[in-house]
Amino acid sequence: MPDAYKAGWVDQVGGMSLVRFRLFLDDNGIDIDVFLADSPFHRSILDRRRREDVDGATLYLVSPEDLVLLKLVAGRPRDIAGIHEVLFVQGDLDAEYMRIWAERLGIADRLTDALAGPPSI
Repeated sequence: MPDAYKAGWVDQVGGMSLVRFRLFLDDNGIDIDVFLADSPFHRSILDRRRREDVDGATLYLVSPEDLVLLKLVAGRPRDIAGIHEVLFVQGDLDAEYMRIWAERLGIADRLTDALAGPPSI
């Protein structure tokens, strides 16, 4: 495994700074993005994080609403596909919270499109 994967590296997604790590489990790479809390939005994400116990370990995970917003900011095709998966799996989300932040982040049109559902084929 290259040292950069072990130590992490600084990257940017949608103008947001993050440190990216890659873990390998059974020869499968899993990317872990750690965003730097350098904005009011990121601090809101921390305030809304969810505590989950997984296999005896306590983890703090981003709320589904904030995950959708992060993916909208990034705006990559894989992020847009991921948004539809989150919306499908999670069901009802706090749409008002997402609309407020989408407006502040300049992505209100993207949120409207995402909430309308996946594009028809």
